[in-house]
Amino acid sequence: MRIRHVRGFTLVELLVVIAIIGILVALLLPAVQAAREAARRSQCLNNVKQLSLALHNHHDTYRKFPPGGTYDDKDASGNRIPTHHTWITMILPFIEQSSIYDRIDQKLSSYTQTLDDGTYIRSIDIPALKCPSDSALDVAQTHDMSVTNYAGSEGDHWWENGDGMFAPGNYKNRMASMSDGTSNTIVIAEVSTQGMEGGPWQAGAGTGRKRRGTSIVFRSALVASPGGGYPTQGIDPEGGTPPDHGWWKGSPHAYPPTYITVWAPNTDWQAPDSYHPGGILIGLGDGSAHFLSNQVEFQVWKSLNTKSGSGPYGADVQTTGVF
Repeated sequence: MRIRHVRGFTLVELLVVIAIIGILVALLLPAVQAAREAARRSQCLNNVKQLSLALHNHHDTYRKFPPGGTYDDKDASGNRIPTHHTWITMILPFIEQSSIYDRIDQKLSSYTQTLDDGTYIRSIDIPALKCPSDSALDVAQTHDMSVTNYAGSEGDHWWENGDGMFAPGNYKNRMASMSDGTSNTIVIAEVSTQGMEGGPWQAGAGTGRKRRGTSIVFRSALVASPGGGYPTQGIDPEGGTPPDHGWWKGSPHAYPPTYITVWAPNTDWQAPDSYHPGGILIGLGDGSAHFLSNQVEFQVWKSLNTKSGSGPYGADVQTTGVF
């Protein structure tokens, strides 16, 4: 009688194999996540680059950069009208969005105006304005307004006009306005769509920590809303009068696609912040895009965001460190 031997794994061998597979998966997952983040950051950098080049094309066409927002438009009788279009609206033809731009009447409100198909301008979502690393808010959470991850620099101010390219009231900025050089002037930078609830916690200027309140501040892409410390200009996008230095809308609060530099990157909602580890992506006046480390000194940060390179500097505070 021949005895047949059945080959197989013992329980111990099976457990060892499972353990090895588990270790390999644990080792590979961080590498996969890092590769995905690198790809997302590369896409985000390309978005910043395209927006920077679009600003240059706008300048070549109109001999000036667009303003941060339109707040001072008036009708034939001299009455203010709530147009509130953003700098992003004005560069739409240069980011392959002419089909939208050609249907917008910039003499009418950006908030209440609809396209010929009934779509509100305020809610038009443009993928090129989003960072793929950011889990963006839905328009149902943002008063029916689309959001953006890219904001223009107002420079260093709080309740006063700054020296940035998109400071309130700056309507005729030209290439020559950047007297310290286009390669030394930050024009746009990343912002998270969730403002003070988004991005990492970092040490820095101002409060020194990123705020984590119950409210959210987001940047509306196509509506230059008043709110917070931004000048109200006496009228809101719906034609009403918002409270002085108050929010036009309740939480989540809408803020224009701009930022100010009284806070360092990744510290508070007023400043740029990013989900990319270690810093933020920026676009310079020469049309180039770069990664800016959180370790940039605070005084240098503020200087880079001014057209003249000479702003009202505070203490030399570094932005390094994570709480």
